[in-house]
Amino acid sequence: MIIRLEPPHGVPPLLIGMSIDESRDAVALWGDVEELPATPGRAFALRARDEDLTRDVFAYFEDGAGGGVTAVEVWRPEPATRPGANVQVRYGELDVFGLPADDVLRILRDRGVEVDESDPFYPSCPRLLLGFNREGGAHADEETGMARFFESVLVSYPGYDDPERLAAERMRLEEDLRRHGIVPPR
Repeated sequence: MIIRLEPPHGVPPLLIGMSIDESRDAVALWGDVEELPATPGRAFALRARDEDLTRDVFAYFEDGAGGGVTAVEVWRPEPATRPGANVQVRYGELDVFGLPADDVLRILRDRGVEVDESDPFYPSCPRLLLGFNREGGAHADEETGMARFFESVLVSYPGYDDPERLAAERMRLEEDLRRHGIVPPR
């Protein structure tokens, strides 16, 4: 199976802006679906995965279950235990998890894509609306803790990582915590 990343639209058949019901139907293609309630610091999400973790996909709803999908995160597929069940995750023809992370970023740069590595554990391609996670994992460098291969990739919408939006969301989260009698961390 090939899972295709198509920013800014999503990861078909799961698309940015879909309702929770539409999303539930779309992610069922990838496995069992579970709802993950919002918690402080984490948005409401749907998670679809199969028992072997060859597919592990999250649909995030920043505005809660009543809003639409704001981001889709695909985690590194585990090797399949059944013949023919391997999964590849691709952006175009680029195998995001099959190549070392540095090679993926180099290929993107060679194609003229802006790559932001200001946080080396979470590089991103802001204009493509792709974000990568290379923190920890089975292939992590012992010295730096940085994974040799990406652990996950996030597809989002324009403005998803906008500093003003993030600051407003942080303020809203702190207000929610205070309303529940919890003192927000500083």
